[in-house]
Amino acid sequence: MDPECSHVVVVDSDYQALPQARVSIAKAIERYPDHALLQFPQFYRDAGKEDVHSELNHYFNHHLYRSFNRQRALSTGTYAVIRRRALLAMGGWSGASITEDAQMGVLMHGRGLRTRFIPEVIATGLLPTTLHDLMSQRRRWIYGNMQVLNTYFSTVSNSSTPSSSTSKKLSERLAYMGAHVSQLSAWVNFTGIFIVLQLLTLLIITGVLLFSTSLNIHALLMPLYAVYASYAVFLGRRLWAYMQDNAPLNQQTDDGVAPSLGSRLRAWAL
Repeated sequence: MDPECSHVVVVDSDYQALPQARVSIAKAIERYPDHALLQFPQFYRDAGKEDVHSELNHYFNHHLYRSFNRQRALSTGTYAVIRRRALLAMGGWSGASITEDAQMGVLMHGRGLRTRFIPEVIATGLLPTTLHDLMSQRRRWIYGNMQVLNTYFSTVSNSSTPSSSTSKKLSERLAYMGAHVSQLSAWVNFTGIFIVLQLLTLLIITGVLLFSTSLNIHALLMPLYAVYASYAVFLGRRLWAYMQDNAPLNQQTDDGVAPSLGSRLRAWAL
């Protein structure tokens, strides 16, 4: 590598840069000269896959777009602009997780380095070509992020330098922790938890009914109602998030047209 190089840009092989990509990267570096990571959004150019695109890009359009996560962004891989000095100081990429990009963001924050999401589409890639490939990709993301969470506290404590660990206030640490959990768990569908809770509740109710006949059935079913109500709240919150998603990144390439109600519902259902 040229010794004059200051930043590394990660580009996946299926991505095509838009004409403004190099200028946008240079401007972002100039605007945030002290940041170790500047993450641009993933975006897709496949025709006929708008709903899959919308569901995937909800992470960038709504989740990572919020200022809470935007100024504490973990890397999502392609079109990540990394300060070379910071990457070398960490010893290069970590092999502790198959989502080494997200792992790198956690390690950077543990060292007191700053990161940011840049909400500007500068390149487009390709979606998985089949449903099986899409599910395989999603499982890989979830599994890798769970690996990061599994070693989260040991990773943060080991990567913290004395200067960074003492200078951060408790509120700031909690903010980073919340942002990390929020981003690392974003691809998880928690429906499975409610299915398990329902099965456990039904088993308990069945066991009680087998050994006692003098119980109030309505009182006995209250835990089951609580599980259903919790799941309804979960689905409602997810629906609300998709309804609030105006797809600002899509509007950069779609002449400022906001998504329709139908497209938001389809993305939520997907």
